[in-house]
Amino acid sequence: MEKRWIMRSVYKAHINENTGTIQTVEEHSKNTADLCRQFAIPVLKNLAYNVGVLHDIGKFQEDFQRRIDGENIKVEHSTCGALVAKKLYPDAAIALMMEYCIAGHHSGIPDGGYKNDTSDMTTLSGRLKRNFEDYSAYKEEIELIEINRNEILSFL
Repeated sequence: MEKRWIMRSVYKAHINENTGTIQTVEEHSKNTADLCRQFAIPVLKNLAYNVGVLHDIGKFQEDFQRRIDGENIKVEHSTCGALVAKKLYPDAAIALMMEYCIAGHHSGIPDGGYKNDTSDMTTLSGRLKRNFEDYSAYKEEIELIEINRNEILSFL
């Protein structure tokens, strides 16, 4: 059965069980990004902001939205942001810092694994090989900020 993306006006990140208040993925991502930047050392503030922005973009998947609406299904969302970081940042050190933080934001920092790990493995390398539903709607809702890669690499 082919899945089709269900267009929604609001992508939900959390629903308060007591009040029914919805926090959108956009709002949640921006709030998390602001906190990440606030607690980071100066040279890593923009990188930390982008980690916060990307950490939940997997919640833009159709199945995650169905889950948050009450369906009893399991949906991995934390690896999606790590995939975007890997794609957007060609410097391995920068990408890896982001990938580990994003992929581990629920389960803890994963074991890095090896290049030949398969998608059924829980290592970072294995998780990055998994297939996910389309989550590209994040591009319409949130923005990344410029990071100074030379400054970060010099610091490292």
